[in-house]
Amino acid sequence: MKASPSIGSNAAWSALNSVSVSILQLILIAVLARNLAYSDMATMFIVIAAIGVLEMASDFGGRVWGVRRFSIDGAFGKQFRIAITFKSFASCLILVLAIPVGYVSGEWGVTGMTVLIALTQPNTDPLIWALRSMNRMDIEAAYVIASRAIITIFMVLAAVSGLQIEIILLAWLLINVCRIIFESFHGKLRATVDSVSVKIEWNELYEPIKEIIPIGFAFLLMALFSRMPILSLGIIGAPDEDISYFSSAFNLVSGAMIVSTSIAIASFPYFSQCINKNDWMAVSTQLNRNLLYIYTLVLPASVVVMLFASDIMQMFFGEDYVEGDEFLQLLMIGLFVSSINFNLKYLLNAIGLNWWDTISVIIGLIFLGAIFILYRAHGASIAALSWIIGESVMCAVKLSAIRKKKPEILISYVQISLGFVMIIGIYLGV
Repeated sequence: MKASPSIGSNAAWSALNSVSVSILQLILIAVLARNLAYSDMATMFIVIAAIGVLEMASDFGGRVWGVRRFSIDGAFGKQFRIAITFKSFASCLILVLAIPVGYVSGEWGVTGMTVLIALTQPNTDPLIWALRSMNRMDIEAAYVIASRAIITIFMVLAAVSGLQIEIILLAWLLINVCRIIFESFHGKLRATVDSVSVKIEWNELYEPIKEIIPIGFAFLLMALFSRMPILSLGIIGAPDEDISYFSSAFNLVSGAMIVSTSIAIASFPYFSQCINKNDWMAVSTQLNRNLLYIYTLVLPASVVVMLFASDIMQMFFGEDYVEGDEFLQLLMIGLFVSSINFNLKYLLNAIGLNWWDTISVIIGLIFLGAIFILYRAHGASIAALSWIIGESVMCAVKLSAIRKKKPEILISYVQISLGFVMIIGIYLGV
């Protein structure tokens, strides 16, 4: 079975989407860094990290389950109604849990805006899942890029005008809501939207629950894992300057995840269809092709970033943030490992090895947390190193699971090992 020709175009649209959103986010962060005090900037970074975690929790695995099922059965009918049901339940639970957080912190405005923004983000929008399953990432890109551009403009204007953080976040929320309303009127999604009224029985939720729960745990824990370095620095009371330096570098690296994100998301419907037909050779070919793309793009980019880290930090965030260059260089190792991890994660989900995905994240979190706690006196540097080690452990567990449970999937382990050696060699050489 040959790779679907739509994978390339979808990956390109997904990349354009990710690139545009990353650029807009960097512009926003750069403007905020020049207009907010260190304390407000640190708060904003923590809010952004919290949104990332809550975004994953707000559908609790429904996203991956939805795209996988929609790719096989179509994005309408009972499958869509089930996805909406889980999304609604998880979102309501988050709203309830946010009440004591707002009470304890006393920051009702920031807490409320943070939660509501997370619930309406594109990645957790069932209509976006439907577009992905239809291989219409061009339409997804149009909605997401347009809404994010408007969000950036309004948040920049609010920050420059000296408005409070609550007002800045309110602009984000309102535009998210407008995006969802516009999506619901799109012709390609009319059948999907009409499916909301489809009746389902409670016993029809049993099988999806068994599949969604481990996916949800994995996504929630992974979101927590990727934000843990920043959140941990806030918990231990690290200096605002260190949090800002590290968070700025971390956001640059997160933005560079465009490659792996685009490839994995575009390949996921194809993986699901091939696995449904037991075409393991096609799965192996596409996975190794994905990994080759990562090596070809990420390794050369790492050399450039490591060599010009100081200039890059200054260009995006100003002279006050140049001291974050050492964090940016170190985090590029984690970028490479995380890129491989992301593709392996989606493969595990497509296969149905969802609990193995969850187990890998739990083990990675244990390593990250243990290393950070033991060596927390080193601050932001150990936060970066603990993230890299945690990602590496997760990658090893995922590879072991695939090799043990699905030996028919042929992975180039030598190629992966050489990639690890090369990225570490690049860092030490620079």
